[in-house]
Amino acid sequence: MISDARIDQVMDKFFEAIKSNDDYQIEGTGLSYHTTLDLIKSAAKESIKDNPEKFETLVNWFVNASMFLLSDINDLDEIDLQLRNAQ
Repeated sequence: MISDARIDQVMDKFFEAIKSNDDYQIEGTGLSYHTTLDLIKSAAKESIKDNPEKFETLVNWFVNASMFLLSDINDLDEIDLQLRNAQ
């Protein structure tokens, strides 16, 4: 199982990095760019907490996808989260 502290550290670094742009109002929503990112971060953390096995599957896929993008491997794996099954 992935450590909650490590998940928080990665999520915090990721969202802070994409918040490094100037804040601005998003047309049509009335929310700022930074507020929107905070909402997405909160929703992602809740989803991770509620679905730890699926999150670990996605982490493994991201490793594969990163290697594929860097041309270290030639095959991109499928994502199998069984999302169509009733929970």
